[in-house]
Amino acid sequence: MLDGSSNSYDWLGNGIYFWEDSYQRARDWAEKRYHEKGAVIGAIIDLGYCLNLTDYNSTDILQKGYLMLKTKVDILGKKMPQNRMGKSKTDVLLRDLDCAVIQQLHEYNRETGSLEYDSVRGAFTEGGEIYPGSAFVEKTHIQL
Repeated sequence: MLDGSSNSYDWLGNGIYFWEDSYQRARDWAEKRYHEKGAVIGAIIDLGYCLNLTDYNSTDILQKGYLMLKTKVDILGKKMPQNRMGKSKTDVLLRDLDCAVIQQLHEYNRETGSLEYDSVRGAFTEGGEIYPGSAFVEKTHIQL
């Protein structure tokens, strides 16, 4: 069994991450992170009941998750998590707030007996512009 990531800054919450249709991006990440020990595996994934952040309707779901998290944080007298730039200084790579909102949605679904998400899918822009003046950036990807 694969161990999932459980960092407070994981983009899509805790779990196992895949790049959708982007072998080379996965390979680049693995080599940067693990050097010659980095590896990439292929998978056919049934997303099941998916929180698809590329779907316009997910905006309302995320906003509700944020409001639940804010209420919880306020009641407990804690600080709201914040997204941060990370080492690159150009990309929001440390997604503490986004992770907390998604984890809050999972928690809510579990506690209320609602149907739980099997997966989360999101699009992310990352990296520098592909050419001068471009709105396209070099590491844009879909992640599961």
